[in-house]
Amino acid sequence: MRFGRHLFVVGGLMAADADRAQLLRELLAKARAERSSVAIFNVGPADLPLFDAQGMQLTKFGEDATVPLARRTWEGARFTWLRRQASFCRRHGLTVREGAELSDELRAVSAAHLRRRGQDREASIFEGHYGAAPLGRRRLLVAERGARVEAFVLLNPLLGGKSWAVEMYRHRSDAVRGAMPFLIFEALQALQREGVASASLCLAPAAGIGEPRAGDSALLRRGLQAWGRLGSAYFDARGLHHFKGRFRPDFTASYVAVAPKVGVRWLAAFMRANGVLG
Repeated sequence: MRFGRHLFVVGGLMAADADRAQLLRELLAKARAERSSVAIFNVGPADLPLFDAQGMQLTKFGEDATVPLARRTWEGARFTWLRRQASFCRRHGLTVREGAELSDELRAVSAAHLRRRGQDREASIFEGHYGAAPLGRRRLLVAERGARVEAFVLLNPLLGGKSWAVEMYRHRSDAVRGAMPFLIFEALQALQREGVASASLCLAPAAGIGEPRAGDSALLRRGLQAWGRLGSAYFDARGLHHFKGRFRPDFTASYVAVAPKVGVRWLAAFMRANGVLG
């Protein structure tokens, strides 16, 4: 995603391991020629040396949440809350089905969800994009009460289908209480039955922002720390981390790599690109 002279790359470098260093060098050379900045999100701990070698500024941005489905039983006290949500929703008539298309009703549910948060579009760095395109390889799961859609989730394949990401989830403001955790819980169990090894609940931004990393951006780190403590009506980072934690995922540090470095203009462009400053 490009915003003015700033390029935001979500998902890391998409290339074979042997080609990633060359891809990064070429991307940075092109950015320098265009006098643009580059920000690459979702950089994991194992990839830090690759970006360090190119002199990029690395700042922890949050934590990725991955549910290890292969060894998960959903039993015991740790998952009591999830089981209760599922039981309550079933008693109140919610059922789950896999959908084949993005209907006008789902678009209306998504639009209403964004309006409640004061947004006119998705926060592209943090969540998926609904769009008007066909599902393609994505999967759609819908929670319904009778003929009425209460909530839906969109799943994106990872690692050739060995893992899936819960890319987007939406629910009505008056949906049955617990509809969203119920639906995600059902989605995770469906993937588990299919033999999928893990599922990503994606990034919890501002989570686990603690000690500084040498050379990181103090401006971005302190801003994320404040956001994580206070949350916001626009995007409640603290609440999101708590919600994802209900599924007992493995949290892994996630960084953003920036060249040349984070500054006030970069931060303003990042916020505008995500609809925070209009």
